[in-house]
Amino acid sequence: MKLSNLALVFATVALGGSISFAQVPSHPPTGSSPHGGGAGAPPQHGTGGSPHGMGHGSGKSVTTQFVSSCGVEDPSSKASLDYARVGSAWQSVPKGANAPDNYSAVGQVWKDKAGKVRAVIYSDSNGAGDQMQFSRMCFRADGSLERAQNHYIDIPGCKCSRIVEASYDASGKAVKSNETYYSMPDRDKIAPPAATKKFPKPTIYKSVRELPFNSATAKK
Repeated sequence: MKLSNLALVFATVALGGSISFAQVPSHPPTGSSPHGGGAGAPPQHGTGGSPHGMGHGSGKSVTTQFVSSCGVEDPSSKASLDYARVGSAWQSVPKGANAPDNYSAVGQVWKDKAGKVRAVIYSDSNGAGDQMQFSRMCFRADGSLERAQNHYIDIPGCKCSRIVEASYDASGKAVKSNETYYSMPDRDKIAPPAATKKFPKPTIYKSVRELPFNSATAKK
């Protein structure tokens, strides 16, 4: 699997992007696949997109639309900077390179014409591919987080998923937030099951400086 689109991991099944962790050889899923409507399939809300802007829309992918809305002139994967985490260390991955062995998370960064980081994709998964999350973050030109979307799926814990959307002021304070839960694979909206109390916090970085791969990004 080439890494040119790797930071869009699990976006196709989760948030309208291009590929899934389960498609990457280093993370073979056990049991049902997260795509193709199996037990790991996240909620979908028709071809017109979900009320949260996270469904599968027509035309441009939801991820491409999101990146473009952040002020990025070229939202394609060809224009992104790609990173993978192996152990606790993040490394830059050249375009067209194979995914590194034993990676646990990936990131993809887009800059505007002025060289400012404006959009970031982050995704991670356990080895089985049945617990995973995907985040999209939109940053202002000053590096502060403007808005974010996070989707977490837990098949063994509750066969459910959580979608979080939030907008932030320049200080990083959430000024608007929405949290929704869905059953899996039925994709029905549900009340938060007890198991969701153990869900990890959404992986959302409040500023470009907080990005784990920021030092490498700043050099490019």
